[in-house]
Amino acid sequence: MSTSFATLLANVYTLTNRPDLVNETTLAVQNATLKCHRSDYYYKDILEVAVACDFALTNQSIQYKTLIPQWRSSKYIRVYDYSIPPGAPSTWLTKIEPENVLDDYNNDKYDVYYIAGANINIQTAAAAQYFLIGCYIYPYVDTVRFSSWIADEHPEAIMYEAASIVFKAIGYDEQSDKFHNMHLSELQDLKQQIIAEGC
Repeated sequence: MSTSFATLLANVYTLTNRPDLVNETTLAVQNATLKCHRSDYYYKDILEVAVACDFALTNQSIQYKTLIPQWRSSKYIRVYDYSIPPGAPSTWLTKIEPENVLDDYNNDKYDVYYIAGANINIQTAAAAQYFLIGCYIYPYVDTVRFSSWIADEHPEAIMYEAASIVFKAIGYDEQSDKFHNMHLSELQDLKQQIIAEGC
């Protein structure tokens, strides 16, 4: 069951009894949602996309934020091989730091990728044109496109933290601390569920 932004907002108003704080509560729900998703690297935040570069080359550069605006962090990259129809993922690429692109003999490393600025830079042993990129993404938190699996499965984690943020903003530190602790408890339950699912 999908939980809408309006539902979260209404529930936070109930918790704080401050429906007059519309802008503050809206921002609090958005920030609380992002905070929950940033609390760990959850497999449910992984997005996999197929990428086709213009040509088959041994060195490719992909602007990842243009490709995936919600990008948070890379998880994996695989070469997609069409040499055997209908095509299949093949070589796993190793993520490296930009300063480690050369081996001990000062030669380029192959089947690796690194991130520099707004680009994913890929070096492969054989020319490649197609890739599967897996990355962690941020959820949409705007009121129109709001989408969060945490909101769907553990809405209290978001609502309690949003209430804590609102109370903090208006100087109610005791209530803020109370709801923040409730948020932490819900977040722990969420992580336990993820562990129980084996991912």
